[in-house]
Amino acid sequence: MKLNVINPVNVRILTFIVALIFIVILPWWLSTPMLLGLVIYFPLYFEVLFFGFIFDMLYVTEIIFPYTALTATFVVLLAVYFIKTQIRI
Repeated sequence: MKLNVINPVNVRILTFIVALIFIVILPWWLSTPMLLGLVIYFPLYFEVLFFGFIFDMLYVTEIIFPYTALTATFVVLLAVYFIKTQIRI
C-alpha cells in the first residue's frame, strides 16, 4: 500500500499551519500578501476568514466596528471568487 503524502487536503492543512504561524509572528503588511496569494491559488480558501478574525483580534484597536479585517477578507474572498469564475482559471 503506497501512502500518498502530497494530496490536496494535506497541502491545505500545511498551508493553514504555516499561514497561522506567519500571522502570529510577522507584521500584518507581510502576511497580508501571503494570504491574498493563498486566496488566489486555492479554490474557495475559506480558511482566510479565520485569519481575518485573527487579524481583528491582533491588530484592530478601535471598537467602532470591531470586525473590519473580517469584513475585508470576506469581500476579497468574494471578489476573487467572482473574478476566477469569469476568467475560468
